[in-house]
Amino acid sequence: MKKSLILFAIILCSAQVYGQKKKLDFFSEVGVSINRTSVKDSNTENRTGFGFGVYQSFRDSQKVDFLVGLEFHQTRQFKKNVYGGRFSSYNDVEYSYSWLSFPIFARINFGERIKYFGSFGIFGDVPLGASAKGTKQTSSYNENGELVVITSESKKIPVDVKSTFGGSLGAGAVIPVSTVRLVIKANYKFNALNISGDPMQSIRNNYFSVGVGMKL
Repeated sequence: MKKSLILFAIILCSAQVYGQKKKLDFFSEVGVSINRTSVKDSNTENRTGFGFGVYQSFRDSQKVDFLVGLEFHQTRQFKKNVYGGRFSSYNDVEYSYSWLSFPIFARINFGERIKYFGSFGIFGDVPLGASAKGTKQTSSYNENGELVVITSESKKIPVDVKSTFGGSLGAGAVIPVSTVRLVIKANYKFNALNISGDPMQSIRNNYFSVGVGMKL
């Protein structure tokens, strides 16, 4: 995962440096974001993560334009109780997932000086890594036939995660500031699949995000 992030950062930095000399042909927009999962239920709580990405626009500045992108996202969520196998379970588990995302979406633009837009599209997410930590409880019987529960902190809980895909909806604005065009946007991603590789668990990765970027 670290190698992938380093490579992505090098590509992004190189693109920004090159963009100072002339307009890029490959990347037309860059941005960073923070996200908040939308998966809360009786056993799950939402947590905050972050992301960044690069995009290429087709039909830029037209009424409807299309974008493809490459994004990195880290999303997090909290589970009160997780099955850990026979006679064991995990409590207060905090999950952290890292994703390489491939979005394709359309923007419908309107406005004059400030360009407002609505967006919709699809994406595929490939996991780069996942981690979890919490409290492990193991039950066993002692020599007297009494049930004994042992509690211990676990900083590395095994996590099996699968690739997923889904849809997205968003809105935002492109605002000219001096010689640059800022992009401010909000987005919601909903995943179509259970991301857990454990058949005993059902984990979704839906989340809201807000971001700021720049047209190159």
